[in-house]
Order: sequence, then C-alpha cells, then structure tokens
Amino acid sequence: MTQTEHKNTMITQKTICNKENGQVIEFQEYTNGKLTVLEKYHPNGNLRYYKTPTEESYFNQKGEAHGPHIEYNEDGNIIRKESYIKGTRHGIQFTYYQRFKSVIHSIDNYYYGAKDGIQLGLYPSGKLCTKITYVKGKATTNITFTPDGELYKTEIDWE
Repeated sequence: MTQTEHKNTMITQKTICNKENGQVIEFQEYTNGKLTVLEKYHPNGNLRYYKTPTEESYFNQKGEAHGPHIEYNEDGNIIRKESYIKGTRHGIQFTYYQRFKSVIHSIDNYYYGAKDGIQLGLYPSGKLCTKITYVKGKATTNITFTPDGELYKTEIDWE
C-alpha cells in the first residue's frame, strides 16, 4: 500500500497480487478515504473490470457500487454494462455475446435488484429470440421466436 499527499488530498493505492506468481489481480485507489478507482484483472492479465468516479458513478463509503459499471472478458471485449444504486442492480443491463464482439445478447431492466419490465433476448444476428415480461422479479409472460423471426411459443403465468 502506498500513500501520497497532494494539496490537502490524501491518495492511497492498494494492489492485490496472486501469491504464487505475483500477478496483479486487483488495484484500488482511495482519495481521502473514498474508493475512487477499482480495477480487476483476469488470470491472463487482461482487464476484467474498471471503475472510476464521475458525477453519476462511484462507490459509496461502504465500497458498494453506485452508477454505471462495465465488465470485460479475458480478450478485453465488453460482456456487460449495468447500473447500481447503493450496491443493488438498478436500471437497464446490456449483456453481450462473448464470441461475437459488441453484439448484444440480452437487454434486462432491474428495479432495485429485481427484474421488472421487459427482457429481450437476441440471436447473434440481432433478431429477437425471447421477450419476457417481469413484474417484481417474477416472469409473467415468455414469448419465444425462431431465428427467422417467426413466433415459436407463448407462455403465460396466471398466478
């Protein structure tokens, strides 16, 4: 852990390494005691997760995620974009196919940790695969389509 002071600002940096090979697996930076930068790495050394503060994204004093977050796979491609409020997933989440760079796999909506609203699942071609409606975390309808866009199946939960 290193500490430096610049014009009344205390910056503390903490690096966590693999005990066996010394490879960095996580880096944290604190400004005046508040977590301001978080980086996590895959075993191959590529960035897995990177978070810095903006007006709308930061970590609260408990270290909980707050605001938009981006996660990467071992090849450095984005696999998830999501938002948090005080450590709880909230808002729209985009999940990407791992094999197809920048191709959206699903779009989900979260309301304070529970899926709520419409979830869209997409084929790699971008065509609609599933359309699921959630109410407070419970799926109420599930509509499935073929890769050609034809209706395949509709399920409704009446409970």
